[in-house]
Amino acid sequence: MKKIVIVDVCNTLYDSNTTFDFLQYYFKEDRKYVRLQKLRKSIIYRILNRAIFVSTGIDSDKKLFTKLLKGIKQKELDSAINEFFLSLSEKKIQDTHNLVESYKHQGYQIIVISASYDFIVEKIAKEIKADKFLSTTLQRDGEYLTGKVLEDLLKIKHKKFLEQKFDYEEVILITDNVTDYQLACYAHKSHIILNNKNFDFWTKKKSEKMELLEVEQCI
Repeated sequence: MKKIVIVDVCNTLYDSNTTFDFLQYYFKEDRKYVRLQKLRKSIIYRILNRAIFVSTGIDSDKKLFTKLLKGIKQKELDSAINEFFLSLSEKKIQDTHNLVESYKHQGYQIIVISASYDFIVEKIAKEIKADKFLSTTLQRDGEYLTGKVLEDLLKIKHKKFLEQKFDYEEVILITDNVTDYQLACYAHKSHIILNNKNFDFWTKKKSEKMELLEVEQCI
């Protein structure tokens, strides 16, 4: 039976929201993107987006911005993600990477589970030599993206992990994400990466199975 480490990406492996940082990198001079960014900063938009997320679990923010990817070839994204990763490497949270490497040396399999886009998570999984990855899946029509999300893993990582029916004896979780609370309860042990946004949540939810970690890049 396997020993598994589940590791999150955004603000866990990298001090970054990789989905929106990539969109900023790729579309920074695009007029539609600039207009959407202005809209995204408005108080009314933020309130509506939060209300939709709380009531439905749908990330309407991601859904809206994903439309920008419509008509783009996968090959173009493959090239762009390689360039984007160079800048992302500067945001590496070294303490978390060291923790992952430590578990590798102990014989654990590494599974990256993230709600970021599939092509981003696949690249990161390859770079850290993970055994498998699960991510938000984008819809494609042949070699082109349609601008739609097939399945968003936000709030369903626990369900998605169980669907894989892995044969394991131990599960370790490394995350900062408050939506991973179900996974944290399920795991035998969790390393929680603290930051300003999640500090209150995790300190209140802390159990004997959870280790709260403060890393310099996030605090």
